[in-house]
Amino acid sequence: MIDLSVVVGSIASERSIRACLTSVLASCARVSAEIIVVDASTDETASLVRRHFPEVLLVCPPAGTLMPVLWSTGIASARGSRIAFTTGHCVVSREWAEDLIKALDAGAAAAGGPITLARGASPVHRAIYLLRYSAFMPSQARGVADVSEIAGDNAVYERAVFDEQRSSLESGFWEVEINRELRARGRRVVMVPSARAELVAGFPLALMTRQRFAHGRHYGAWRVRQKLVSASRIVVAAPAVPIVLLARTALRVARSGSNLLGFMSAAPIIFWLATSWALGEAVGALRPSGGRLGAPGVEAARAHRN
Repeated sequence: MIDLSVVVGSIASERSIRACLTSVLASCARVSAEIIVVDASTDETASLVRRHFPEVLLVCPPAGTLMPVLWSTGIASARGSRIAFTTGHCVVSREWAEDLIKALDAGAAAAGGPITLARGASPVHRAIYLLRYSAFMPSQARGVADVSEIAGDNAVYERAVFDEQRSSLESGFWEVEINRELRARGRRVVMVPSARAELVAGFPLALMTRQRFAHGRHYGAWRVRQKLVSASRIVVAAPAVPIVLLARTALRVARSGSNLLGFMSAAPIIFWLATSWALGEAVGALRPSGGRLGAPGVEAARAHRN
């Protein structure tokens, strides 16, 4: 019986995939685990995995596949009773696997950990980190605590969560939607401070811009389909979204005591990426039927195994 499947979504991870997998394997040394890399890169990532990590299952969907779809492809191949997620740009702590599993053993349906930024990050790398992960920066809290959100880039879920939510995975594993459903059903989502992941590499700015637009499009379509808000309201609010996201990120940085100068150097790029998200959200709201990005099923995932 495999206790844990670790799904590593990978896009343009050539520079960091070896460090990522080395850390994941070390963290899982005392756990019955399988590692699944789902790689949609156009660089040498897949070749590096084949050469240096023959024990890892490698699945290769088409280039351009978004991260949530990579994760759901990994779910389709996973055999573990728990499924954890990260990306090829992250290095996890030695305690990562065991401490996340302990949180599930204590009754949580899902558990996540904080995400830190590697030293010496460029302004682009820092902007990507702050925009995506400022809500998950380390805090002073030491104990496991109930939270409303965890990042899919550093998380574990009971497999039963996905068995119960198969329809939600048709367009990929979008953790915001899954977490919302878990909370609505009274299930616990927790943060585990010791289960850290460090972002050691980032996407090129052009690629990240395209991804922010695509993710925003999905979110806008999802909000309309779920009847949470009207399409017209999303479109009218779109110009304010970059300002709100930038201000929210600045507030989180100030509260955490992080490097304000680093934030200022990254702010123009944060605004640019936030604008890409807002445009995508508006397009998704206007075309909600085109906002679902189909995920490969079990057979498709197996067909892409290498």
